[in-house]
Amino acid sequence: MLAVIILGFILAAVLAVWAAVVALSRRTPRWVRVFYFCCLVVAVVAAHYTTYHYAYFLNSNTQIYGWPVFAVILQRDSPTSPWLDFVGPTTVLAYPMNVLLFVLIPSIASLVFARRANSRTKIQSGESAE
Repeated sequence: MLAVIILGFILAAVLAVWAAVVALSRRTPRWVRVFYFCCLVVAVVAAHYTTYHYAYFLNSNTQIYGWPVFAVILQRDSPTSPWLDFVGPTTVLAYPMNVLLFVLIPSIASLVFARRANSRTKIQSGESAE
């Protein structure tokens, strides 16, 4: 299961980089570039907020910081015991993983918009749309 999750994140990273290259190229209409850049800025801000400033209690003795990929989990045995933290691999990778998750949908949308805009340009110039 872990291998599937890692493969999914690698594919998402490749898709995000591909969308950035396509969306920021000069062949893409300006509105697609502006759309992609605005979505990227919103994704970075949203990922920062949800990673570092969003906390919730899973139960009365477990507190989680970060969503959808958590940054830190704090647990205690009883209400009077101290909070103990879990430091795992997501502590360092939570922010980049959240940015990737938040930019994934706008990346797919930017690729679709760029493809449609290029198809319309080819049709208007008299070339085939293939």
